[in-house]
Amino acid sequence: MDQDKKKKNLQALLEAVQRAKTDGPEPDFAFEHGPSIREPGPGEELGDFRIVREIGRGGMGVIYEAEQLSLRRRVALKVLYPSLSGSVRTLRRFHRESEAVAQVKHDNIIPVWAVGSAKGLSFFAMRFLPGPNLAELIDDLRIAKEEGRKSLVIDLFDSSLTPQPSSDSPLSDEVSVVEDAGLRFSVDNYVFSAIELIANVADGLDAAHRGGVIHRDVKPGNLVFDANGQLVVTDFGIAKSSSNQTMTRTGEFIGSPGYISPEQAMAKRINVDHRTDIYSLGVTLYEFLTLHQPFLHDTLEATLRAILTKEPVSPRKLNPRLPKDIETVVLKAIEKDPDRRFASASEFASELRRILNFEAISSTPPGPLTKASRIISHNRSTMVASIAVGVMVLTAFGFWQSLEWQKQKIVELGEDAKQEFQIREDWVTISMKTSLARIDELLKLGKFTGASAEIYILDEQLGTGLNQNSPTARMKAPEIAGLKNRLISGLEREMLDSGDSPEHRAKNANSRRLLALMLLDPDSLVAKNAAVSLGWIGDPMAVSSLFDAVFFLQETGLQYGLRADFVEALGFIDHQSSYEALLQLVQHDDPSVCHEAVRALGLQTHPSVVGESEKIARSGKDEAGREIARLVLKRRAP
Repeated sequence: MDQDKKKKNLQALLEAVQRAKTDGPEPDFAFEHGPSIREPGPGEELGDFRIVREIGRGGMGVIYEAEQLSLRRRVALKVLYPSLSGSVRTLRRFHRESEAVAQVKHDNIIPVWAVGSAKGLSFFAMRFLPGPNLAELIDDLRIAKEEGRKSLVIDLFDSSLTPQPSSDSPLSDEVSVVEDAGLRFSVDNYVFSAIELIANVADGLDAAHRGGVIHRDVKPGNLVFDANGQLVVTDFGIAKSSSNQTMTRTGEFIGSPGYISPEQAMAKRINVDHRTDIYSLGVTLYEFLTLHQPFLHDTLEATLRAILTKEPVSPRKLNPRLPKDIETVVLKAIEKDPDRRFASASEFASELRRILNFEAISSTPPGPLTKASRIISHNRSTMVASIAVGVMVLTAFGFWQSLEWQKQKIVELGEDAKQEFQIREDWVTISMKTSLARIDELLKLGKFTGASAEIYILDEQLGTGLNQNSPTARMKAPEIAGLKNRLISGLEREMLDSGDSPEHRAKNANSRRLLALMLLDPDSLVAKNAAVSLGWIGDPMAVSSLFDAVFFLQETGLQYGLRADFVEALGFIDHQSSYEALLQLVQHDDPSVCHEAVRALGLQTHPSVVGESEKIARSGKDEAGREIARLVLKRRAP
């Protein structure tokens, strides 16, 4: 039941974050239908659809059971939240979901049947799946196992799970049909059925990937049983097209905690490709087979840290019935390094079917040297410190490993040094704790200028602590970055809510200067968030800050990889000055900056954009840039 408690705690946290995001101001809202739009109720009609009942809610909209009047068929109707219906950005994302799903034709991918809008609400209709989702089955399997029941029935028609009383006669199969009402699962022996179900899902994801669509939120809750007892992938709400580029706020990672890949958990601009879905499906299979999530903890921070740095418990330790081969395949699917995972979902499915057919698998378990190298990779600070005294190279989430090194150093230096070290460490702890509490209070009160000054002082304390190899300083570094991100959000919110009085203009100018300074923060997550906020605020000063930061990073070498992010943020500012800045960046020597500038240029409404894009398509600096320009022209074509 600890797993249930952890899930509920994380879910409550995510819902609170979602409410905060929904309640907060949106920079791109422009209501055309007035703010009186409301969610439809049972019996109401939206175009060709009559609402029957609400069956679920997601990050973007409500899902209803509905009747399509013209065809007299039952559908699942996803309706965008009224509070989001005026957001240009959200509408684009909503329509992206429908377009993404409509591209894929596969029995294990939910099909989109219709897209439309009525009464100021956007919606699309999908195949209706009456069955439960895999998360419900896993939860009930866990409960049934704890209660000692032998079997569990899935009702495929009204999405209820019915525990079956114990029987003296063993089941002949892991899963069997129960009077056409559903499927019965043997609580203690369903391994091969789980493998077959997930193999079919992998086939569906492979079809999506070949169509250029990455789901990015594969999890048990998004795998729903159809009337044939097969799992169908649903909810492409955060799907990404491999040909579509979007700007995402760093720190608001894409996906569900516990199932997201390490590259998603890093919440920064790195390559997140189709292999993120393979990882998430692997975690789903791990949980299905063991009834435990491999990385779930009580807090979001601890969960993300485990995803990035901890190796999972052997599935066979949690479920001794598992064949060795399935453990090998599952652990390969959830490798932290995408290059060590299966290259495609099809390859994942093929390995699973080899197990079903009692054939030899192609994957091999990691040997002792490989395991040792991963330990070194995930705990680099400890290994380096033991080789070169005083030299510590910490990974993003490996700071706590330095504690053992510090203890050893204290022993070597003797009792006097131990006392001196402890006094210094106590001072760092008290000083940082006091500063963090003060900044937290200032942020709650909306005193952002004061909070910024305190953060500057705290940064100095952090630098001193890091130079002294303080474990406390390393442990507090993520918390300090979190305060900076809160400050960025507060500044953005304040500017978007402000009026046009001289007082407000002066205050906004100061806020922009603070955001511009954060573009150069040593924490890349903070710098990316500052860039996104400036892109959303969008004025000539923001353009100047982002443009200057690109060249400052080039000259200093600081956060070199963030320059393309800053160019991307420039593209979301639709202004004459941003257009001129992007024209200069198109000629940049760095291909990543040049290509991002070409792409960002396509977002501008300047009348010369098409002409400039045509020039780039004909005589750009390289073929990649020319191809991007051609895609821009294709999207802008009437």
